Amino acid sequence: MSDVIDLKKKFNHKWKKDPRFIACFDYEKPEYGDVPDSLKWALPIHECLEKPEMKERSKRLEADSKRSIRKSKLKLIEG
Repeated sequence: MSDVIDLKKKFNHKWKKDPRFIACFDYEKPEYGDVPDSLKWALPIHECLEKPEMKERSKRLEADSKRSIRKSKLKLIEG
């Protein structure tokens, strides 16, 4: 039998038993109200990727990889 979930209860922490969830992250923020429980494990990842320093790092890594690909293509053409 599955667990009975009280929908009137404000803080429903059924995900505390799941290892994909982070203990200190607030999954009950009002802006996460429309996120289904089956996807709440991804909220910390989304929050991290939205930080400006992470966006900058991502752009830098993308530029480095494109530069590396260009170099390898040039070596193939020359070699």
